[in-house]
Amino acid sequence: MGLLALVCSYNLEGKKNNSLSDAERKRKADYIYLESQSKSGLEDIGSAFNLLRRTYDLDSTDISVGKELGFNMILIALHDPSRIDSTLLDRGFEMMKKSFENNFDDYYSSKLYASVCQRLGKEEESLKVWAILDSIYPFKPEIAVNHAEMLLLKGDTLSVKQAIEIYDRLETAQGKNLLLVNQKIHAYMMRLDTLAVVSELKKLTEDSPGSSTNQIFSGDIYMALNLRDSALYHYDRAVELDSTNGLAYHRLAEYYQAIGDSAAYDREVFNALSQGNLEISDKLELMRSYVQNLYTDTLQRPRIEKLFTIMTELHPIEPQLRQLYSIYLAIIGEYQQSAEQTEIAVGLNPSELSDWSRLISLYLQLSEYDKAIDAGQNSLHYFPEDVSLHMLTATAFQLTDSLNEALLLIDKALEIADPYDREILSEIQTTKGDVFYKMNMSDSAFVYYDLALKNNPMNLMAMNNCAYFLACENRELDRAYELSNKVITEEPENATYLDTFAWVLFKQKKFEEAKNYIDKTLELEEKHSAELFEHAGDIYFMNLLPAKAIDFWEKAFELDPTNKLLERKIKEKTYLTQ
Repeated sequence: MGLLALVCSYNLEGKKNNSLSDAERKRKADYIYLESQSKSGLEDIGSAFNLLRRTYDLDSTDISVGKELGFNMILIALHDPSRIDSTLLDRGFEMMKKSFENNFDDYYSSKLYASVCQRLGKEEESLKVWAILDSIYPFKPEIAVNHAEMLLLKGDTLSVKQAIEIYDRLETAQGKNLLLVNQKIHAYMMRLDTLAVVSELKKLTEDSPGSSTNQIFSGDIYMALNLRDSALYHYDRAVELDSTNGLAYHRLAEYYQAIGDSAAYDREVFNALSQGNLEISDKLELMRSYVQNLYTDTLQRPRIEKLFTIMTELHPIEPQLRQLYSIYLAIIGEYQQSAEQTEIAVGLNPSELSDWSRLISLYLQLSEYDKAIDAGQNSLHYFPEDVSLHMLTATAFQLTDSLNEALLLIDKALEIADPYDREILSEIQTTKGDVFYKMNMSDSAFVYYDLALKNNPMNLMAMNNCAYFLACENRELDRAYELSNKVITEEPENATYLDTFAWVLFKQKKFEEAKNYIDKTLELEEKHSAELFEHAGDIYFMNLLPAKAIDFWEKAFELDPTNKLLERKIKEKTYLTQ
């Protein structure tokens, strides 16, 4: 900012001190320039720029100073264009251009100018500079390559032809190499000259017949051209030349996947993954693709399991492999095994937030709440400011009725949450309302549900829970109906929300309507709870269906045998409230 302020107050035209002779101005300019370089070395950028400007004021004939000052002006203008006079960029460019035109054989300064032209979108000027440099230094590969790239960027037929000629010149001097061949092929493809591409590939493989890398490269180009038979030939040839080349097997696997040969694809995947020289990142990419292609088919799961077994034996301490395995196991519903793999992953790399979140969630899914609490508390040592981990751990405490501990974590989450993220705040406040209700602090619970809905009026969970607990307390039933009705309008197939609506209707003594909704809930809900069966029993009883009501109560009692009220309902064969 200090440098920007200096520039903003700087008269770009400069002022000469006319009381000094030319020789005196030059000596003084030299001295001030040295001072500017000293300040620059000390990283006092503002002072360095100011001294450089004074140098140029004293001697604007010094081309190198003009170039340096112009470059600094451009850097500043690009850094924050909104704070700088619009002429600064143009003036800086003109100063660099003047320096180049007066000293174009200055190799490093001219390269810098060419790069600046490219950065500013002045492609024609940049091309002109690279062409001049290429004519002066024809055997500098970096210059020639930049010249060719700018020609290709121009894109017309003549420019592409000239770029190819530059690549041919470099090839004559250096011999064939993949980088140059790749650039030439790119140029030929711009001309849609497939025959020339094929010719280049033949020359490449003939020039280095023992290179499996060049064979793979040729196969890749043939695949891009949709010449699959030629691609297969070169991939097979790469394997023949180097049977340990994991990348060759990888490409073969991709080839067979592309043509739909699942057996060959399977074979080459296993070949690729068993190679020690294939990078683990490539192996993981191949495994992800393999698993994604097969996991939906239950008959293919033994193949996937075999693959993970082989890989974990080859790479037992690779956390990303364990992470991938755990995700796969979770997707197919093997939560216990998924948790085991995630445990290994966090042990190998505890700095991965997603693994901790998944581990806690898996333990919650498995109802192993003590393990969820342990994992949550461990995760907070590594991520003490993460809201989601606080809330997951709070949920685990809540499910073990450790409500004070849950409340502490929820309050911490509120403290560290983004105060402008109203959705997150709303979710946290909803959970706090749930905990307060469980602590028999219903008034406080409803205060937090109201806060949650103020932050996010479409928080369905807050609306549902508030409506349900209002119904349970037989209070504000009209509001409970309004909230619950809004929820099921948004999610008409959500069994939890339908159960709440049925219960609200029951409390309003709309028994027949309540029955319609509880029936739909029973149909949609895959895992019936004791609470759901008890609601169904109560609703059916009030619809004059006592036999079916008792049947539901008995099912509820099987799931919750300590419920004394249920036991009395069954024994007395009637609806009771206490």
